Amino acid sequence: MEKKIILRLRSRRVEINNDRIDIFAGSFTPGRSASDMPDKPDIIELMTEGLLRAEGGRCELSYDESELSGLEGSKTLLVFDEALPDTLTMIRSGAIKVTMVFCPGLRHVCRYDNPQIPFELTLMTHSLKNTLLSDGRLEIDYTTELAGVGRARTRLTAVIHDAVPTVKKYIMAKQNC
Repeated sequence: MEKKIILRLRSRRVEINNDRIDIFAGSFTPGRSASDMPDKPDIIELMTEGLLRAEGGRCELSYDESELSGLEGSKTLLVFDEALPDTLTMIRSGAIKVTMVFCPGLRHVCRYDNPQIPFELTLMTHSLKNTLLSDGRLEIDYTTELAGVGRARTRLTAVIHDAVPTVKKYIMAKQNC
């Protein structure tokens, strides 16, 4: 099976200054100063066209990155096995090159190649809910650490829609105006 899709991505990323802050519950350890609180989250929302392939138990979702994501000139491929939906590999190629493995409880170290300078990135997946094939939804909660210097927590949500019915519904709605 191969089909064109519309992919809606939402990324919520927060820099982490202190391990004792629960950024998603909005709480922090008493006695901490306001300067210990993380910055406001960076939220990126975008919609793009993509391609969903499923064959022999292997599933792939691919799309081109845009200027909005800050990764223009790169292509992203999400790969997983139907039998292991809670393990997902993200392969980014082009201007930015990286392979990241998301699996709850797994600590993954990878090389992040960009036009300026390559660096080592550590990834820790807290949770992953993959219902792309049944409900068209993917949710990942993970922390990244850049060579022991900076840490960030990200919640990524991806929702896919069939591209053809979406276009047909738009045209039909336009005709009924």
